[in-house]
Amino acid sequence: MLLAKFREEHTHALEELIRLENALQDIVDGVPVTRRIEPLRAFAAFLGEALDAHFRQEEDELFPRLRQVMGHGGGPIPVMLEEHRIIREAHAQLQREIESPAPDSTTVRRSGETILNVLRDHIHKEDNVLFPLAERFLGAI
Repeated sequence: MLLAKFREEHTHALEELIRLENALQDIVDGVPVTRRIEPLRAFAAFLGEALDAHFRQEEDELFPRLRQVMGHGGGPIPVMLEEHRIIREAHAQLQREIESPAPDSTTVRRSGETILNVLRDHIHKEDNVLFPLAERFLGAI
């Protein structure tokens, strides 16, 4: 079941976001980025693999099905796609910064906070708006 798989992946993503949040809080508290680099790299790797695959599956399988029954205008799909774009861009920025020889704490914090805030809100919208709509229009997929 596609939606059940997505919900399970959301649970895992929320757990990973807690790890990111903890690393970012340490940086805000003055811990150098280089001392939190491993949790940041682990998070960035998770985001680059698991979440990107999740986004692609939504974009390739779920969203086209919903467009067929809901139409192509408005609705939640354009919002979800824009949030995917924002998260991908923030991830790329975070990845570049943590791989640089001297990561800038402000850039790490800013891109990490973007991911944290947008992704949490995104998951909430999908779980509470998009997926119930999908169930209503498409049944148990």
